Amino acid sequence: MQLSLAQLAPVLMLMAFSLLSPILFGERPQAWRLHPSSPWPLERQTLRMGVPYFVDDSFELFHSDGASLATAEGEVERQTLAKVRQRCRHERAQRQKMMEAAGHYQGQERTSMQEQAGRAHMRWCDELSRLEGLERSAGRR
Repeated sequence: MQLSLAQLAPVLMLMAFSLLSPILFGERPQAWRLHPSSPWPLERQTLRMGVPYFVDDSFELFHSDGASLATAEGEVERQTLAKVRQRCRHERAQRQKMMEAAGHYQGQERTSMQEQAGRAHMRWCDELSRLEGLERSAGRR
């Protein structure tokens, strides 16, 4: 069975429309990432909080006005805060597990385990505190 061009035309038109719709309607895939990669090699920082992010070569073309840039950078900051909050929750859960494990012991061993849990570095929680402080101070401007 042979397919004619007329039979394939509707499928080809749908494919062409789906590829061209972002261009025709001004929609565009996300032009930034939180980590560098080959399509997003250029590093920037948000104006409000100084959060680093990486963009492609066309970023400035699509975000040349202040409102568009503020929207994109607001999303960068929201996603960064969400990621850091999640990692901080994980750190707190790990610390809690360490404390609970210490509860199964007695005496000096328990005390030592509790002290170790208390000294555990909470990198993401520290980062969350820093970012939330920046967010509060930026919100007052």
